[in-house]
Amino acid sequence: MPKNNEKKLNKRQEAFLKAIYFEDKEAEELENLRWHQGLNKRRADVWRWLKYGVFNGIGTPLKVRLESEGLVDEGTGSSFSALERRGLILYKDAIISRIRLTRKGRKLARQLLCETPPKRLPKGTIKENQWEALSVIYEEGELTVPPLHRSGWFGGIPWNVWLRLRDYYEVGKGLVEEDSRFILRPGKESEQEYFIKMTEAGIEFYQDNWEKYTELYPEVESIPPSEKRD
Repeated sequence: MPKNNEKKLNKRQEAFLKAIYFEDKEAEELENLRWHQGLNKRRADVWRWLKYGVFNGIGTPLKVRLESEGLVDEGTGSSFSALERRGLILYKDAIISRIRLTRKGRKLARQLLCETPPKRLPKGTIKENQWEALSVIYEEGELTVPPLHRSGWFGGIPWNVWLRLRDYYEVGKGLVEEDSRFILRPGKESEQEYFIKMTEAGIEFYQDNWEKYTELYPEVESIPPSEKRD
C-alpha cells in the first residue's frame, strides 16, 4: 500500500495546490518589480512565505483566492496539512497562517496546469532591464549622472542595473563605466560632472548581440547597430 506522501491528490487538494502556486507566482512578480524599482534584493525566505488569514479585517490574497473558489471552510487547515505531509508545502498554522510552496509542490502544480518550467538563460545572458539600459546608453552615447543618483533611478533605469552592467565580467571588462570631467558654467567656478558611457567591450557586445537580444526581449526598444557608431 502506498505511503501517505505518495497518495494521489484529490480534486480539493489539487485546487489548493494550484491556488498556492498562483499566489507564489504573484509574490515572485512583485519581488521582481521591487528590484526593478531599485530596491535591494531580498532572500526568497523573506517573500515566498504566503500569509493566510484576516489582517485588520481584510483577507490576505491567498485567503481571498481560496474563498473565491469556494474552498474556505472548516476543513481548510486539514487541506493545508495534507499538502504538507506530501512535501508539497511548508505550513505554519496560526491566527495568520503561513504557507510556502516547495520545489516538489511547484513541479506538481505545473504538471497539473500543463505548464512547462521557464527555461534558464545561458550563463552570461543579461536580463531584460539590463538590455534596456544598454540600449539607452548605446543610442545616447553617454548619460550625465545627477547628484544622489545612487539613491534611486538614473536615466529611467534603477541604479543597481547600471552597477550590474559596470560589473559584467563575462567579456573581461564591464559593459559601461563611470567617468567624470570638469566643466565651466557662465559666472561659476568649474564643476566636476559625472557620467556613464559604454566601454569598448560594451559597444562590441551590443553590436555582436543585437539580433539575439531583440529576439529575446522584443518589448525593449533598441536601435540596430547600423544606425549608430561606425
